[in-house]
Amino acid sequence: MKKINVIKTCLIIELPLLFSFIIFSFFKPIDIVGKSFLVDIAYGILAASFLLAFNYILFFSPLSRIKSLEELHYFKDIIINPLIKKLTLIDGFIISILAGISEELFFRGILQNEFGIIIASSTFALAHFGTKILKFKVTGFIYLLAGFYLGFLYYFSNSLLCSMTCHFLYDFIAIYYIKKKNC
Repeated sequence: MKKINVIKTCLIIELPLLFSFIIFSFFKPIDIVGKSFLVDIAYGILAASFLLAFNYILFFSPLSRIKSLEELHYFKDIIINPLIKKLTLIDGFIISILAGISEELFFRGILQNEFGIIIASSTFALAHFGTKILKFKVTGFIYLLAGFYLGFLYYFSNSLLCSMTCHFLYDFIAIYYIKKKNC
């Protein structure tokens, strides 16, 4: 996939999620900031560090050699890395911001508020894979766990800004690391 197609695909996926939230919020207003703007950002940064540590364990620690995690490495090497290698860091930053904001507004702001954390987190995992989730079951499960993590973060912080910050930072730091290490 060419760089321009990666960006177009991102826009085609993320913008409808964002517009869905905007339309939904006309009928049922949802607060984005919980306790305070700075506290929400700080909790989001802290929460992202836990996700990044978990990611490090899955990919780079001795535990990463567990046979059942081979699929996760294959997914990263065959699907994720080739997409990220085509992007500049500015592209990665824009995609990370767009994904962090639009996905959290949609999955937490709409789905979790209306249908609960199980539906929101399951849909989050499915949205990242579509039918490929049948082929990449372990990776899909990791995305399901990430969905639950972001869902609980939103639930306990009562802040979409907190989960948006966490999601954005995780995505951007992961993109930066893959670009820098070329792994």
